[in-house]
Amino acid sequence: MVKLLTLLLLIPFLTVGQSINSTEVKGQSNIYNNALIQYVKHLEKSTVKCDTLYLSNQPEVVTDSLMTKVGNTVIKIVKESEGELSEILNRNDGIIYHYLFPLKFHNGQFDVSILPLGAKKEKGEIRLINSGGGRAIYSFDQQKKQFKFIKYESWGI
Repeated sequence: MVKLLTLLLLIPFLTVGQSINSTEVKGQSNIYNNALIQYVKHLEKSTVKCDTLYLSNQPEVVTDSLMTKVGNTVIKIVKESEGELSEILNRNDGIIYHYLFPLKFHNGQFDVSILPLGAKKEKGEIRLINSGGGRAIYSFDQQKKQFKFIKYESWGI
């Protein structure tokens, strides 16, 4: 009886942690973190291996609560204004560099776009090459007051 009572008391806390209901809090309930999770899952389904996801520090505009790891993938926020991208490219032949865009609403759905760019240094200059993009698409459940992930779609090469 005590175990059943304990379980019943914990159920609301266990289910709240699984909802996507914020743009500000840390963790998986943040829609931007969920979009990154969906992007990494999308990469895992393809042949792309991503140990480190380099992300422009511009997400501070959308949220300052991004996770630092998704599964085995490390999320590295790159401080462009401090020359960090240049330093990373000095150590690597090239990387995939990402931009995370603010939440948008269109045709009754919300989406968070992620733009992966090929980044490399040539003759001392940083080159960014756009070959596509993607977005995590959500609906909003008015009764539950939370976003519901629909799909991740990508385009380009």
